[in-house]
Amino acid sequence: MAEISETLPPAAGRSPANWLDRGLLVLVLLCCGVALSKNYADPDLWGHVTYGRDLLREGLPETATYTYTAEGHRWINHENLSEVILALSADTFGSQGLLLLKFALGLVILGLMLRYARTQAVPRPVDLVVVLLVAANLMHFWSVRPQVFSYFFFTLMIVLLNGCASGTAAGGPARVLDKPPALDRRWLWTLPVLFAVWANTHGAFVAGYALLAVYLLGRAAESVWRRGGAAWRSVAELLGVLVVTGLATGLNPYGWELHGWMLHSLGMPRPEIIEWRGPELFSVVWLPLWLMVAVGVVSLVGSRRPRDLTQLVLLALTLWQAVEHRRHIPFFAILFGFWVAPHVADFWQRIGGLRERSRADQSPPAGLRWGLGLVACLAGLLVATNLLQQLSTIPVKRNDYPVSAFEFMAARQLHGNLVVRFKWAQYAIAAFAAQDRQPPLRVAFDGRFRTCYPQEIVDMYFDFALGRHPTEPRYRAPGSPPIDGSRLLQIGEPDLALIDRQQEPAVQVMQSLQGRWVLLYQDQLAQLWGRADRYDDPRSDDYLPPHLRSVTEQPQSGIARWPALPATTPSSRLTQRDEFPARQES
Repeated sequence: MAEISETLPPAAGRSPANWLDRGLLVLVLLCCGVALSKNYADPDLWGHVTYGRDLLREGLPETATYTYTAEGHRWINHENLSEVILALSADTFGSQGLLLLKFALGLVILGLMLRYARTQAVPRPVDLVVVLLVAANLMHFWSVRPQVFSYFFFTLMIVLLNGCASGTAAGGPARVLDKPPALDRRWLWTLPVLFAVWANTHGAFVAGYALLAVYLLGRAAESVWRRGGAAWRSVAELLGVLVVTGLATGLNPYGWELHGWMLHSLGMPRPEIIEWRGPELFSVVWLPLWLMVAVGVVSLVGSRRPRDLTQLVLLALTLWQAVEHRRHIPFFAILFGFWVAPHVADFWQRIGGLRERSRADQSPPAGLRWGLGLVACLAGLLVATNLLQQLSTIPVKRNDYPVSAFEFMAARQLHGNLVVRFKWAQYAIAAFAAQDRQPPLRVAFDGRFRTCYPQEIVDMYFDFALGRHPTEPRYRAPGSPPIDGSRLLQIGEPDLALIDRQQEPAVQVMQSLQGRWVLLYQDQLAQLWGRADRYDDPRSDDYLPPHLRSVTEQPQSGIARWPALPATTPSSRLTQRDEFPARQES
């Protein structure tokens, strides 16, 4: 009996080492939470909430809304369900609800990684280091945007595929997997449901389906290689799941028109959008990515666990896409968190970083326990304070968004057709166009980009904003006329132009048109120009005398709380808990 009792584990919760382990887990999750709760205002957030509200109230629009340059143009919105969720969150819980939503999605992803690591016998120190590295790579993309739903659905897809594959060996000499996993059909047939929801939430379902196809075809090839003709039944089932899942993506308001538009859009470059560019090799910002790549390569080479060839192919594909387009980094990071962590653990053990300890040695000395506990408590308190602060509000920086210019426009009741920097355009839509103003304010171009604007308008806008800027990459349609920044001001009779003073081509265009346009407002960030025959002619009903204009070099500092709508804007359609004056805050 003595020998048997010595082999039994200690009672749950009584071991000091268990408490330290749990405390370390909580501390690491808090640190990950800070990384996943960055609360900056995304330029498209105003639009996502507005379009979600519109859909709930009026149904799905068929053509572009809130714009005067693309009236009647087909609008294929690949983010409908996510925008409805964001609108409901904002209307029910305010900006805190939006922050908590994306924070919760991130924590669920990391929690699923930790759970899978347990099933693969990954030691606690290793899985915590891995999720920290994953969180650091998700951080720059974890804003309140529909993309986070795609990363979440992609994670669920990997969880389902991990549940299907039950034949992977847990140890042995280093080799490519020599026995394909047995596939559990109960998990496979949940994939069509997942993709039907995903296709209504965000357009990245196309990337997810492509990776799913590679995975299932890889498993089919492994089965044929191993079993030959006897594998026909499992291959047929894999192909059947793939076909049915693809058909399920057609269950959306646009049917197969969505897929046609997606393929057309993805075939056109968009270098003007920073997140579609590749990560810089020597930038500190992307150091977590290169560190993850280095850790992954070294661990996969040095691990003694069998390598899964299909998993390696997907890792390579997502890494390639991450290097091509930085917005795909989260896909690679998620795969790393699930599939590379076991190899990291094995390699660490192989070089002596981790050694099994006897139960008698698991409990550190009392003094060390108290010291570690005190340090962990203090660190946890600091991190938790930072986390709560980040989850409290979405700050709108006045040196980044034209909060003061919008206050001026609202106070002077300016309206009409507005040329505005596309980063600010959906903010303008929420502040003016979506407030039942009569006559309404409409924009020339906004962050919806090609989803509702023809390429001709895209070219016109970037000709105006960027011109022939030598350091800003551009894509223009092959048939576009020579660059002329003033063309945008000649279409649709714009009344106002709100420009960023840092965009020199736009400033030069407006200055060249003085006489036809007059400067109504200026601060250190923005300039607001008005058509002279409307705002500078005393005979006009909209004449704005010089003493009511504001042309200064006033620095823009401090923040306003999202949505930072002008105080005089009608508030009938705003979330009451977010109905703040756009005031200056320290």
